[in-house]
Amino acid sequence: MTSGTPAGGVRSPLFTVRNTGSEAEIAKVMAAFLLAAQKAQPGRWLAPQMRPTCNRDSTVCSSVNADSEVLMLLCRTEREEGAQLYGALSQSKQLTELAWSPPTP
Repeated sequence: MTSGTPAGGVRSPLFTVRNTGSEAEIAKVMAAFLLAAQKAQPGRWLAPQMRPTCNRDSTVCSSVNADSEVLMLLCRTEREEGAQLYGALSQSKQLTELAWSPPTP
């Protein structure tokens, strides 16, 4: 999750979600993370459009509000691939780590 550029904001640890991969389920995870971010940084994160836009293979889903704040969910089928991507982002981005995991269904 960033504000305008990938240089600031909050992120959660890598987590595993077992679901059908539907857009509705992804939106629920994104909405729960947004609420956690709003609690961690009150007044900073305005609610974006909660319906995410996903790329063709649903590996990146995002939602943007009018103030250019972006809520992004990076999805990988293989945990190892997700861990590699997360490691790369951890080295290059200045994001606050938010201790969080998605709610169980």
